[in-house]
Order: sequence, then structure tokens, then C-alpha cells
Amino acid sequence: YKVEHPQNPFILIYLAQLYLLDGEMDEAQVLLKDALAMIDAEDEHATGITAEIQRMLLTVSLEDFESRYADILVMIDANRTLSDDDAELLEAALEIAPQFADIYVTLAKCYVQWNDTETAMEVLSDAENQLGSHPSISLLSSHINWDAGQKETALQQINTALEESPNDIALLAQMARFLIENQQFEDSKPY
Repeated sequence: YKVEHPQNPFILIYLAQLYLLDGEMDEAQVLLKDALAMIDAEDEHATGITAEIQRMLLTVSLEDFESRYADILVMIDANRTLSDDDAELLEAALEIAPQFADIYVTLAKCYVQWNDTETAMEVLSDAENQLGSHPSISLLSSHINWDAGQKETALQQINTALEESPNDIALLAQMARFLIENQQFEDSKPY
């Protein structure tokens, strides 16, 4: 597949997808990196396309990433402890795709399972620095603070997150849970 002097990153992305379908990962990777370099970071729509390019780069850069990541999510949902290899895969994925909040959250959950909440909070802080506020990041961070007895901090995190995402069901449920556990039954009713 050839296009002379492509000026549009979307053309490069489509070409990369064709290479991916043909199993030509190296060619796809070059095109995706070129497309990523063309994206204007100041463009308000850049975040979505940047994340998509990074997702595709994960596929070409890390062997069997999608299936391994799916296995990791199942392990976490089943409350099974992840291996060092799993954590290393997630860390490598963040190097390639730093726009994916879910990978940060998954890595932080791995550290929580290992009873290393300090490192989990560092991962979530890195995520906020990279992405800004995100409901899933706030959700886990508040949960960790709540479990550590820092209830006021946890409530403030949920309140702040709800200001930015007032219809996020997980945040609303977390707020209700926190208020009920804190014996604030009347305050919990709106949630």
C-alpha cells in the first residue's frame, strides 16, 4: 500500500489498519508513529484520535496484548492476585499508550492486591497528571482513601469527580455507599 506524501494522519491510520490486517506489524507501527507525530496536541479532538493510535500501537508493539489484558481484567474481577509479568505488561503498555485511564486503573488495582497502596496511589496520581480528572481514576483513588480511614478525603474526591461527571453511575453509587457507611442516611438518598 502506498500513498505519496500523505498529509493527513487519518490516511496513515487507515493504511496502518490495512497492514495490521495483513499481519505486517512493523509497517503498521511506522505509519502509526508518523500519524501520531502529525496530530496537533492543541486540537480539542486530538485526545480521542491520539488514544486510538496508541491503542493500535499496543497491538503492534506488545505481542498478544489484547488477550493478555483481557485475562488480567478477568483475574482482577475474580480477585486473583496478578503476577509480576502482568504488572510489567501494564507498565510497558503505559509507556506506549499513556492516554488510557483503564490501564492506569488496572495497574493500580494490581498494587492494591499486593497491599501496596502507596504505589497504587502514585500510579493514580501519574494518571491524573497525564489525563486530568477521570471518573475511574477518582473512583479507585477515593476507594483506597476510604479503606485507609481517610473518609473526608475520599468524600471530597467523589464530590469533585461528581462535579465534572454528575451522571456517572459508578461515582453516584460510590458516594451513596460512602454516605451509608458513614451513617449519613438522609444525605445518601439523592444518590
